[in-house]
Amino acid sequence: ITTKLLAEIESGQRSAVLLLGAPGVGKSYIAEQIAAMYSASRAGGRVQRVMRIPEAANVTTSRMRGVLEFCRPDVVVVHDLDTDTPSKAVVLRVAEMCQELGVLLVCTINSKDNLHDATFGDHRLGQPVVIDRAPTEVVRAVLGDACATLDAASTEDQERVAAMPLASIVKMRKRLAAGGPMLEPIVTAPTS
Repeated sequence: ITTKLLAEIESGQRSAVLLLGAPGVGKSYIAEQIAAMYSASRAGGRVQRVMRIPEAANVTTSRMRGVLEFCRPDVVVVHDLDTDTPSKAVVLRVAEMCQELGVLLVCTINSKDNLHDATFGDHRLGQPVVIDRAPTEVVRAVLGDACATLDAASTEDQERVAAMPLASIVKMRKRLAAGGPMLEPIVTAPTS
């Protein structure tokens, strides 16, 4: 996913990246990978410049313009843009500013509901990239040494793991490290 999105950015097809999906599917991981790789490609020997906005709700348009012009980041990353509920107008203006200043804006959202429809225009954030499950490389990175257990599992169990939120995969890794089973058994209620 990261490689495909970076190619779209380099070709000019995409001027921002908006990752949409349920909590725990690896959107933030992908966003950080995109930011690091894009900034590294721009660095040319200087320090990479990635700016993270921790609370989008507190951002004002004028403050953001000053920060962008002063810091000149390669990338601005905003995680969970929809849950911080910033002003809809601020989201639109910041997206436009980033494009105007040549700054890549990378955002993650769980839902499109709290954002203005104009946010999804090509001159702003563009259409969201839907992440419906954690990419295999993200699952493998979270599992670490426990990947061998996953590789040896049945196809059905591998699918169950792939559909799990990353927080559950972290718990699974800890359970495996403690000698427990990879997956808890599926319990079905008896029917009467």
